[in-house]
Amino acid sequence: MDQSIIRYRIRNKSYLCLSPEEAVSTGVTAGEQIVERVILRTTLGWRCQEFAVIRTEPIEQLAKLDPLKREELIFTNRREAIEFLNSQPSGLFILCAIVETQTVPKEEIESPSEFNLDRIISQGWTLFQKPEEDKKP
Repeated sequence: MDQSIIRYRIRNKSYLCLSPEEAVSTGVTAGEQIVERVILRTTLGWRCQEFAVIRTEPIEQLAKLDPLKREELIFTNRREAIEFLNSQPSGLFILCAIVETQTVPKEEIESPSEFNLDRIISQGWTLFQKPEEDKKP
C-alpha cells in the first residue's frame, strides 16, 4: 500500500513545510492565517487536482534547510510539476499527488520558537509514512 507523506503550508502559498510551526515561522500576513496539513501519495491518480514535488532526503536533513530554499512545492498542473522535477538533479525530488488537505486548528500550533524536530520524529511522521492509522492489516 502506498503510504502517506505529510507536509504543511500556509493556505495559498506554494511551498511546503515539515510542521505547522515551521509554516508559521515563514511569515504569515493577515490574509494568510490558515495553516493546512497536506497529505501526499507517491502513486498518482488520474483524479488528482494538485501535485507536489518533494525532496527524498531524510527528514533530519530536510529540517536543516530553510523551507523556502528546500524547494518542496505545490503545482496545480502536472506538466509544470514534471518540468520542475526534470530541471532538478536526478533522484533529489519525487512527484506526489495531493490527496487531501486539512485545516490545522490554531490550538495544535505551538509557538514557532518551540519548533522541535524530535517531536515530529517521535510522532511517527517520517518521509514516507504516517502514524499507525495508515497501516491497515
